[in-house]
Amino acid sequence: MSKESSYGLKRGVVTFWELVFQSLSFTAPGIAALATLSGAVAFAYGSAPLSVILAALGVASAAYAVYEFSLKVASSGGYYRYIERGFGPRVGAWSGWLYILYAGVAATPFIYLETALAVQYGLSELGINLPSWSWFPLGIADALLALVLTLPRH
Repeated sequence: MSKESSYGLKRGVVTFWELVFQSLSFTAPGIAALATLSGAVAFAYGSAPLSVILAALGVASAAYAVYEFSLKVASSGGYYRYIERGFGPRVGAWSGWLYILYAGVAATPFIYLETALAVQYGLSELGINLPSWSWFPLGIADALLALVLTLPRH
């Protein structure tokens, strides 16, 4: 058995565009900008462009730190692998479990409901006024759409 076949992901299993889509869909920069930037502009007024530039610099700095660390720790494990290498396997495993809790319980429902609120607000700006409780079924519809779009196709 060759070394290539015994380690890592088999070549061609995940394409470049599938990886890009997965990365973008998890971080959801479009909906985050829509939902949070519009609120920030409502309060920041003329200083909004400066705050966007400063935020972009902060995000780029964080991304660069992760990139530099990934040069030393090449792993598909994500952040918990970095934590494991820095603080040991027990703390790394704990952070992995906390990440599952964060992604499943905190982040994912928030993203669906944030999307629903952004859609409700956007429709109201177009003159389509929905009931105040409509964010809930919109959030459920958003979650179901995300589920359907990620189902494997054979």
